[in-house]
Amino acid sequence: MKKFILNVLILLLFAGYTLAQDHNVTGTVYEKTDNKKIPLPGVNVYWSGTQVGTVTDENGKFTLQRKPEYNLLVVSFVGFKSDTIAVAHDHKPVEVLLSSVKVLDEVVVSEKQQSSFISQLSPMQVQHITGDELTKAACCNLSESFETNASVDVSYSDAVTGAKKIELLGLHGKYSQMMTENIPNLRGLSTPYAMGYIPGSWMESIQISKGSASVVNGYESMTGQINVEYKKPDNAEKLYLNAYANHIGKVEGNFNTALKINEKWSTMLLGHAENMQNRIDHNEDSFLDAPLITQYNVMNRWKYNGGHHMGQFGFQVLDEKRSGGQMDFRKTDDEGIPAFYGIGIDTRRYQVWGKTGYVFERFEETSIGFINSYTWHEQESFFGLNDYNGTEESFYSNLILQSQLGSHRHKYSTGASYSYDGYRQSLNDSAFNRIERVPGVFFQYTYSNEHNLTALAGIRADFHNIWGTFYTPRFHVKYNVATHTIVRASAGNGYRTANIIAENTYLLAHSAQLQ
Repeated sequence: MKKFILNVLILLLFAGYTLAQDHNVTGTVYEKTDNKKIPLPGVNVYWSGTQVGTVTDENGKFTLQRKPEYNLLVVSFVGFKSDTIAVAHDHKPVEVLLSSVKVLDEVVVSEKQQSSFISQLSPMQVQHITGDELTKAACCNLSESFETNASVDVSYSDAVTGAKKIELLGLHGKYSQMMTENIPNLRGLSTPYAMGYIPGSWMESIQISKGSASVVNGYESMTGQINVEYKKPDNAEKLYLNAYANHIGKVEGNFNTALKINEKWSTMLLGHAENMQNRIDHNEDSFLDAPLITQYNVMNRWKYNGGHHMGQFGFQVLDEKRSGGQMDFRKTDDEGIPAFYGIGIDTRRYQVWGKTGYVFERFEETSIGFINSYTWHEQESFFGLNDYNGTEESFYSNLILQSQLGSHRHKYSTGASYSYDGYRQSLNDSAFNRIERVPGVFFQYTYSNEHNLTALAGIRADFHNIWGTFYTPRFHVKYNVATHTIVRASAGNGYRTANIIAENTYLLAHSAQLQ
């Protein structure tokens, strides 16, 4: 009797163990990719028609309790076809292979950028004119690029020579700093005709800043700053051709060609030629309505992108001849008083520049840049009986370090600059020579709460060999009142040395002889 009872207990224990085994199902879920099985973590596994389920671990494995009435196992995962399988009672591990569903092509949500807009990020009021806006103006050169812009006014300073001037904040353009790719340019002797030295097809964009600008770029900006960005060799057209002709006989031709040599180096050649030799006098006052101009302009630029180290350099050569005056005037080498009034201006300009920068990998948002530029500008001209000749030799160098102070909210820029300007001018029998050497240092701090407030404060000290030491403080603040409402304020000062003759050549355009 005792043996019988013992055998019954053993059978009951064995049956309980077997029943317990039926209460658990184990298995692994795989993804089938290129004939390989890859375990899938986070897959939903549950019994069909119930809320009893689990998810797979990092190795794709799962363990799920089971009742005798549970036979269908559902396996589902985002991006894969769900699978339902029948599970036997043989206690073997379950292996499930899921196949991915058809993946749709990526959806790109885009919005077209405005062709002209004011930056909402900069504490200064900076208006960006893009290439699309330049095509609206159908411009031939920089002076004609502002026809659709209400911030800058361009007008003739004298119609005889075709010299143009700009006005920003109601003041003459000589109080605004002209720059090309953040390099001070188009200043000094080139001021009257510089607007025609940059062809429209060369420009990528223009940035216009009203009021005093950043101290990083110098002390000259007072009413504003205009910066021109040329097309870059790594993203410009492989070949671009452009021709223009109008009803008065002016013809122009432009070409750009870019070549990507390898992953790091690219180069670009830009050319411009214009000719206007048609003598017109629609108002019959015996004077040319438009000056006669012949210009050849060539630029070659190179770009290096080495990841953390980047650099650009290039050169530009310009030769221009313009003349004006009475219809019957002809330029002659004969001495004496000419029979008709005339003006002649021959200009040769050579410029070479280079920029290099390095981004420090170990220091967040820290970089250093070095900018250099050399320009030779020579002009021979006569205005009736007044002879005016001048030569300008300029050198500019700027070393800039940018980094942050503790966090992204506090950033600074500091560095040192040096500029050299040598002028040799003669008006009739008088000489006007001047050499300016100006080393300087600067520091600029920017605070941003990354929400609605940005403030920029900067100061620079310059040591002029003629005017001594002077300081240039500048301050800008921007506050976002609402999404489309921004309040800006700025204060600061600036300095410049007047080039009396070059900036007032229109006074020479008359028949009186100046002494």
